[in-house]
Amino acid sequence: MSSGDASMSGSIGKIAIPRLHRTGEIKSSAKQRQRVSRACLGCRTQKVKCSGDVPSCVHCQATGRECLYIMPRRDKLNIVTDRCVEMAILLRTLERDAGPEESRRINELLEAVEGDISKVRESATPSSTTTDIDDQERNSPHGYFDTVGLDLLDEDLSRDEQTRATGFVGMNSEVQWLRSIMYETLPGPTALHDRRRSSSFTFYSDSESVLPDLPVDSNALPDPDIGELLLGCYATTVHDSFPILSKKVLAGFHKFFQAIRAVQPARMTPRWQATLNLVLAVGAKYSHLVQASWRGDEQDHLVYQARGRKLGFDGRIITDHPDVGRIQIASLLSFYYLSIGQINRAWCIMGIGIRMAYALDLHVRNTDPALPSTEKETLVRAWWSLYTLEHLLNVVTGRPSAIVDASCSVPLPSSMPEDVSPQSGEYTSWLRRSSSTVSLSSPLDRMSFAEPSFAQPGGSKFEVHSVSYFRATIQIAVITQSILGALYSAGTAVRSLGDIQQDIFLHDTQLSEWAESLPPGLKFMTEDWEERGQPARSRSERMHLMFLYCSARISLTKPCLNDFRHAVQEQDAPETFVRRMAMNCVSAAKDVADVLPDQPDPRPLYENGPWWSLVHFLMQAASIFLLKLSYLSPGRTENVEVLLYATKLIRCIGVMQDPMARQAYGIAFNTLQTLTDRLGLDAAYSVPLPPPSSVQITQGVRHSVIMADNLIPTSATLAQQGEPLVLIDPALDRMAHDLMDGPDWKIED
Repeated sequence: MSSGDASMSGSIGKIAIPRLHRTGEIKSSAKQRQRVSRACLGCRTQKVKCSGDVPSCVHCQATGRECLYIMPRRDKLNIVTDRCVEMAILLRTLERDAGPEESRRINELLEAVEGDISKVRESATPSSTTTDIDDQERNSPHGYFDTVGLDLLDEDLSRDEQTRATGFVGMNSEVQWLRSIMYETLPGPTALHDRRRSSSFTFYSDSESVLPDLPVDSNALPDPDIGELLLGCYATTVHDSFPILSKKVLAGFHKFFQAIRAVQPARMTPRWQATLNLVLAVGAKYSHLVQASWRGDEQDHLVYQARGRKLGFDGRIITDHPDVGRIQIASLLSFYYLSIGQINRAWCIMGIGIRMAYALDLHVRNTDPALPSTEKETLVRAWWSLYTLEHLLNVVTGRPSAIVDASCSVPLPSSMPEDVSPQSGEYTSWLRRSSSTVSLSSPLDRMSFAEPSFAQPGGSKFEVHSVSYFRATIQIAVITQSILGALYSAGTAVRSLGDIQQDIFLHDTQLSEWAESLPPGLKFMTEDWEERGQPARSRSERMHLMFLYCSARISLTKPCLNDFRHAVQEQDAPETFVRRMAMNCVSAAKDVADVLPDQPDPRPLYENGPWWSLVHFLMQAASIFLLKLSYLSPGRTENVEVLLYATKLIRCIGVMQDPMARQAYGIAFNTLQTLTDRLGLDAAYSVPLPPPSSVQITQGVRHSVIMADNLIPTSATLAQQGEPLVLIDPALDRMAHDLMDGPDWKIED
């Protein structure tokens, strides 16, 4: 090619060749390029195209689903800046009621940061390409979440003995909810200083001593008739919910008392005797709550506890290597402390038990062929007993769990009842089925709500095996633990509101699926809740599951309750997802109140419900009504309804025969009176004080072993009173007779 041709070719630019379009192609391609700004949650989950229509898209209308639009993710800098502005406004409001020194400090702080906030807001201004979407996002009423203080501590917990006894109380605890009410209701520096400590609002008994003033004879034993009565209380009210001990061990205790009655020597080890005393301590506490006529002195459960702790929870538990017996003792002691309101001690001791369980690998699936299947199942139920108790303590205290779900692979308990003989054909068939099951990576991943029940022919519709009930408590515990991690951890404070909304929606769906999948004998969301003919055990199991379900719903939706604070200004605003969840929170609290009798009588609740945590469930529901009252303004028609529900719950707490309940009543009563005065409600709606209890509670423990033993009734006393001896679980009696004919038994050291 010549130089002229080269120069000519270099000067010629590229010529665009127009594309030929077929008829209708332009219209169809333009249609394909149309996109909606947001897709609903249902279409995102099923990965289908969303039309973006409001209030319901085309796909949700066709499938009959609820159409829910979740707020998209925002830039984290914008979120943090908005929250800084909100806190600055709040500080300006508090400055008016603060003292001179506090007002000066608040003013200096705001002057130092207001310039920085304005600069950050200017630098975080969205570009023109995203302005339309963000403006649409801000103008839509998404509601108001309460995530303040999740990553902060505003008090010195080492200040004195009382604050150390209470310890840290997280934001998902009803103690913090009551504290927040008085924080906002009481004006002036008093609310900011003298009455800001969590220990001022706790109703638990952590500040009370559990140590006897005089030495306790750890080898002393109760009268065999009393021992069997206390053992029966534990076996019939606690074991199915907390099977940390096998029925064979309980049957061994039954055989022990029979041997004492027959004046036969019984061989005991310190570990075995410690476990027995802790079981008796739990049973003794229950006997006082139900006001059994054969009960001992008001402090006898402390004596049993002191014996068990001295025998099995001494200094060696820190230095010796862990074993299953020590795990059981730690768990029983933690359960007992929970039942008497010593939640700080219960939580700490539960941590020791979990560490020992981790050391023995109870949290993973055991495939050792040399270990009998019955022993594997015992270890499985022991682990899940630890899990459910740890979960309950996390809800009560608001503290994080020591259990990491992602590290657990232990399967759920089998559907085989404990009293089925390993030599039976039913057991062999179950063993063959269970050997083919596969365990997944975490409890929430492997949880299936389909119940593989162990059916028996001829059973009534209310007949449910205890294993099915225990599996249901595990499943609701796993869901609740996931809720606490998603909504109440320190990381929640920096998450986007869209992510929080999505977590609430997914957990709410899981709770509904769990409730609908319960066996017929455990369903509590039915019209035959009080239908005649159902066994007493079935009623108690259903009530416990109902309390757990309502508690989980309250924990899930409580962050949305703050939306009621803005309801007065936005009465005409459309109903949002946050508003619906706030209404669900109040609805769950109403379900708890509706179970209570109109005339308060705590004995049926103790006999048919989770007596060891009943005050917690009632106070949690009462706190929701008190919170809503604090958000409402005077003159609203719903004030009276909310007040009546709160009054019913508080009145029921006030008549309970328990020091913790009386303390809870005092705090709830004072909070309600403060709110009724602020709202100007009629005094006729106020809570009447319950009659003073005839039981006088003294400070400190309080008896020597001789005095304590004399205050425990004997079989002769029962015979004089005509008190019938209650036969404990027939299955335990049968197992005890089998042990009588078999080899010797004991709990090894």
